[in-house]
Amino acid sequence: MKDLQFALYAYFFCFATIIHKTNTTCQQIKLTYSNTYKRSSEVHSMRYFFRPELESYLEKAGFELIDNLDCATLEATDYDSWTSYFVARAV
Repeated sequence: MKDLQFALYAYFFCFATIIHKTNTTCQQIKLTYSNTYKRSSEVHSMRYFFRPELESYLEKAGFELIDNLDCATLEATDYDSWTSYFVARAV
C-alpha cells in the first residue's frame, strides 16, 4: 500500500425540492471522486410519510406500531428528523 500515490475523496452535494401537494421530494445528488476524476449526478423522486399516515396504513394491514426511531441517533424522532425507522409487529 506504500506505493499507492493517490488520495480518495468524494464531494457530495444534495439539493432537495419538496412538493407538498403530493408528499414527495426530489433529491438531486452530485458526486465528484478525486481518484478517477469522475462526476455523476442522480435525481431521485421519493414519497415521504408522516407518522399518523403510516400508522393508519400499518393498522389497515394488520400491524401495530411498536417504535419510531431517528436513523441518525436511534432516539425518538423529532421535528429535525429527516429519516426514521418504523418498527411494527403483526397483530
